[in-house]
Amino acid sequence: MILNFVLIAVFLTSISVLWYRLSQKIPELVAVPDDIIHEYIHGEIARRRSMIVSLIKAWYGNKSIQEIVLHSCGKVLYKFHIALLKADNAVVLVLKKVRVNGSAAASSSGNNGNGATAERSETYWKDLKGDRDQENVSPHMPRNIRIEEVRMKKEQ
Repeated sequence: MILNFVLIAVFLTSISVLWYRLSQKIPELVAVPDDIIHEYIHGEIARRRSMIVSLIKAWYGNKSIQEIVLHSCGKVLYKFHIALLKADNAVVLVLKKVRVNGSAAASSSGNNGNGATAERSETYWKDLKGDRDQENVSPHMPRNIRIEEVRMKKEQ
């Protein structure tokens, strides 16, 4: 509860400091003429456009640059692939440790990991296997009557 109030206080303080600093800069920004702003924007756009065009010309004009860039990208992607495989392997090892520790704890405490005892778990699985044989049978009708009823519907 106290942490929430502290975080809210820090947030409000930071917003007020940001507003104070921006309000000091606004008069300076308003004093700059629009012509200077437009010239700066057009100059930046022209510089960026010329840089992009020169990079494209260098890319298609020189095959050695293409080879160097593609080779570097291949190395980076290969290292990223290896890192992902190592991370996957680490996750699998952690999962195996958790399963081993979980089964050891379950066997020592007499439950199967979810609070049920081994005897209750075995009877549950036996009941489930027994119900699989009769899953299509209605609980109110014997099995033979149900089959005859289905046959009669198919004939009609």
